[in-house]
Formats: sequence, C-alpha cells, structure tokens
Amino acid sequence: MTPGTHHDFELSPDRYREQLQRAAISTRDLLHHRASGRWEVFAKASCARQQIFAPDDADLVSQTEETGVAVRSFSNDRHGFAAASDLGSNASRRAADGVRSSEVAIDFDPLPPQHLLGDSPLSQRSELAPAGWAAHFCQTLRSEIHTCSGGRVIPHRIAFQEGAFGWILTTSDDHTTHHETVSTSLLVEVRLRDRDAGIWRESVHLPRPSDSDPRKIALKVVDRVMLSNANNFEMAGIKDVICHGEVVAHIIAELIPLLTATPGDFDDLSTLVDQHGLLMSCDLSLVDDRTVEDGPLSSPSDGEGLSARRVLLVEEGVPRHRIASYRDAMVCHEQPRGGALRLSYRDYPASGASNVVVSSPEAISPSELLGNIDCAAYLLRPIAPVKLDPKRDSFRLLASGIWIEGGKVAGWQPAIEVSGGIGQLLRRIDGVGTDHGWHQTRAGFIDSPSLLLRRQTIGA
Repeated sequence: MTPGTHHDFELSPDRYREQLQRAAISTRDLLHHRASGRWEVFAKASCARQQIFAPDDADLVSQTEETGVAVRSFSNDRHGFAAASDLGSNASRRAADGVRSSEVAIDFDPLPPQHLLGDSPLSQRSELAPAGWAAHFCQTLRSEIHTCSGGRVIPHRIAFQEGAFGWILTTSDDHTTHHETVSTSLLVEVRLRDRDAGIWRESVHLPRPSDSDPRKIALKVVDRVMLSNANNFEMAGIKDVICHGEVVAHIIAELIPLLTATPGDFDDLSTLVDQHGLLMSCDLSLVDDRTVEDGPLSSPSDGEGLSARRVLLVEEGVPRHRIASYRDAMVCHEQPRGGALRLSYRDYPASGASNVVVSSPEAISPSELLGNIDCAAYLLRPIAPVKLDPKRDSFRLLASGIWIEGGKVAGWQPAIEVSGGIGQLLRRIDGVGTDHGWHQTRAGFIDSPSLLLRRQTIGA
C-alpha cells in the first residue's frame, strides 16, 4: 500500500487485450503440435485498486494485478489441468507441459461440446469513474453523512475499490470467446459520536459511479447505524421477525449448496421440501442471472464458455433447476445450463452462483412491511455465520437488531438469536420488501430485499 493518489498502472479492461490474445494463440499452437484429443485454453488478466480515505491519515492506495493461463485436456480417457502465472511464452509452455503430467483417468469427457459454447448479449456494461472522482465523491459523502445524521454519525474510513479484468477462452474445436469488464464498490465505515458501539460498515455496489448519488448512500448508511443508538433492550419467545436484505442474503447463501448439482447420495434438498413440493413461501422466487443488468458478476458466458443465461432455481417456492458446471452436470445427470465459475485462471471451473436475485410479485415498500407488525425483532446485520443443518432441518442465526413495538423502536439488542427449522422459517415468509440491494456472501452476490417472517423462536 502506498500513500497518495498516483495511479501506477492504467486500470482498464482492455489493457491486457493484446497479451491475452498472444498467450492464447501461443498456447493453442503448442497444443496443436503436442496434444491429441480435445483441449481448452483460458487466459485471464485482472487488476485492482483500492483507495482509502481516512480523516486523520494520509490517503492510501493499494494496487494488485494477476495474469496467467490455464489448460484443460481430454484424450484417451485421461483428463488434465494445469495453470501458469504470467502471459509470456514461458507461461504458455509451462501450462502446455503441465497439463500432460497432471493427467488422470476419467470415464467421460469433462469439456463441453462445441454446440453448447457461445455468447449471450449483456444489457449493460459497467464503467469506471473518471480520474479524481473518488476523492471528490468521498468528500461529498462525508458531508452528506454529517448532514443526514445531524452530526451524530462520524465517518471513520471510506474505501473506494475498482477492478478490471479480461479473459479469452479458445478450444481445439475452433471456438473462441472473450470478455472484458470493470467493477466499482464503496466500503463506508462510520461510528456514532456519543456511543461506543464500534464501527459500522456498509458496502455499496456502484455499477455506474458517475450516476451514484452520495446523499442516497449517506441516508442508507445513517438509517441503519442510527437504529443502533437506541437503549439496550432484550426480549425472547415466539416473535415475528423482519430481516434486512443483508441478513436475508446470508440466509439464502446457505441454501445455494442445496441448489447446486449434487450426487444423489449427498442431496439434502428433499429433506427440506414439504408435501406440496415447497422449499419456501410461494411468494418467493430465486434466479441465478449471469446477464442481469448491473450484476456484479454478469458476463456473456460462464467459466467454461457456455452461453450465460438465467437459471430459475426456485419458482414461487418450488425448486426447479440446479446450478452446475458442465462436468458436474454430467456426473449428476443434470441439464447443462452454464453454471461454471472461474474467478481466477488458477481455478478449475466449478459449479457456483454468480448473481442470485430474490424476487416476488407481491413485494411491498419497507414502510408497509413495518406496518404489518405490532411487536417484532428487526434484524439489521448478521454478527456470525448462519448455521444450517439440512439433515436435521435446523438453523441458527445470530444478528444485531432492534425491537419494534406499536410501530416505534423499543430498544437495541446487540445479539438476537433466532433458531428452529429452516424449512419452517422459509415457508413462514409473510412479506417481501422492495428495498433490494447487492450483498456479497460466501456463495456469491445476492440481490435481496427485506423479509417478514412470522412466529420465530428467539433466544434470550
């Protein structure tokens, strides 16, 4: 990490375009001469920059970049995978040499057939902010936080994170696809002036930075952190619960493995589905959409070159399809739908969600959601990983939040424990908000709203 705001390298998705093309061509030519059977070359470059603005310290800038090439092959019932860093000719040779030495016996071809490969159009491409925008935006955001909170919320640090990457995939079947994109996000850290409640962090995805409204972001941050300013108050028993979208995202993230292609002997999804085939309330649907406008991980194809698409995971409460890479789809007898993730050139394509969207045709405003309860816990943020045991149909959620009685805040509870049957929790959803937001979880990005859950067990 270096002080100042000088940019040591150009942050641009096309910065490595020629190097990626040369690496892909060089590796392809080596494999044409050395390898029989089918193969795939994947070359990727990424660069990222983080600028940290802190009131009492010099502004800091950290920069990272990663480049490399990977090869997968299949020949004579043997499969290999190898990766090498850099995009020069040495990397091409190391990857081409390594794939042969890594070969293992396999009883099917794990590389997708040519007719499945292709691109899907993207409705929107993200953009990077112009030079100097970050410093100006952070200064404005600080001022708006002060104004919106009446000086009661103090900005601690604001981190502006930019990333750009490009990749190219080419195969022995003469198929080539490529993608270039950028991403921008903010991490805002604030604290309350008159309360020792620690640091409150809010992450914001910014698909188009120049269109971002600092006042809206300030209000989003201030609204939640100010709720923690209430006097401590504890309650237990069977209560209604409203989960903020961030809490919902981490609950949904624990369900994603159940909606991913799994061999039958290890498939726990059926244990959570009721006699009507419902996994959750019929008001709720889940879609993994790699082409969604403004999605953090949108792309024209998945990590293996299959056309990106919308995969309907849950339709009005009923499980429909599974997320699966081509290899996992073959193993689990699923239909290939383009569900492979490849976050680094070092990664073997694996089944994984990208942009999961939680939706409902009956969504209502947050104020209407709050108006539907008399006494309830409002969970604002998880303070520990959500624990889910599908075999026992149980869960445990620990979050900070407030108690609402008669439409007013009754008090703040630093740790609220909600536990019980996960199937029962999901099917007791009685209200879905319109307050969507992208949240990063261990299972990918999830665009989730607030949810109203009836009659949950809350511990003291």
